[in-house]
Amino acid sequence: MLRTHIMHARSHLRRFCQGRGVGHVALTILAPAAVALGCSAAGPGSTEQTFVVQPQDVVSHAGFNFGVRCQNDFENGWIPHIETYSMCDSFTSTMRQSGTQSFYYDLKDGPDYTAGAGFTAGSVEETDARSGGVDSVRLFLVDTHANAATAEDAQLGMWAQHEYVHSSALRLGSYAWILAVYGCDAFKTSDGHLWNRWIGAFAGGLKVGLGAHGIVYDDGPQKGGEFASRLENGEPVARSWNEAVWYANNNNTPTSATSGADAKDCWSRMGMSLSGVAAAPALRDGDIGYLCWSEWNS
Repeated sequence: MLRTHIMHARSHLRRFCQGRGVGHVALTILAPAAVALGCSAAGPGSTEQTFVVQPQDVVSHAGFNFGVRCQNDFENGWIPHIETYSMCDSFTSTMRQSGTQSFYYDLKDGPDYTAGAGFTAGSVEETDARSGGVDSVRLFLVDTHANAATAEDAQLGMWAQHEYVHSSALRLGSYAWILAVYGCDAFKTSDGHLWNRWIGAFAGGLKVGLGAHGIVYDDGPQKGGEFASRLENGEPVARSWNEAVWYANNNNTPTSATSGADAKDCWSRMGMSLSGVAAAPALRDGDIGYLCWSEWNS
């Protein structure tokens, strides 16, 4: 099922870099022909960097936990029904083989868990796994409707009518390493505002953000299991997401993003496997000089 009425036509994969108050950075990429890369920089001037994927390493997932929040239907049909549970089931059943599932909830308020409060920076629920908090697990996956609402904000639809979670309300990284959002346009890059929408979430120490820069589709639920399998096999987190999502449907438009102290550090982090993510120091606030992203196109 198509999740949005707006399509951004793309024909190839790109990579970019963007940062505080400067333009795009020129890159030399060693990557598959279908890939696009980008980077946003906090420092002045243009830089040329080479991106090299780290060798694969088999990961020990001892102590690694994850949580999942997915929503098919929405109160009074305020946004259209979509098929999310099959992807989320596929991911959890595979990831449980080596990681610890802390929760698998929908996006309603339940007897013990919450919707919006679990995504709100500074709330008790945000860091509470019982509440389904986004910052209570190492990897948080959410599958729902999404959009790039403004130049400063992306929105994730909750079950309750007219309730959204806003990227501007997120500050992740007190515990979370990886945020994965399966929803259209949440990581939109074409307007140059990825930094504005997501730097607040990364400023808390989040290491990897996964999403889409355009449309993603409901079909191909195996993408959830393939993403988990690639992580378990020690492949880079960013590439695991981009390839699993794109190969499930070649019209999908996945995006992966990392932060870095400088351009070299940022692109090095694009090659992190789970063990690499665990070992990488968390960057917070002014320590972040760049956001880099890799995106696949339809």
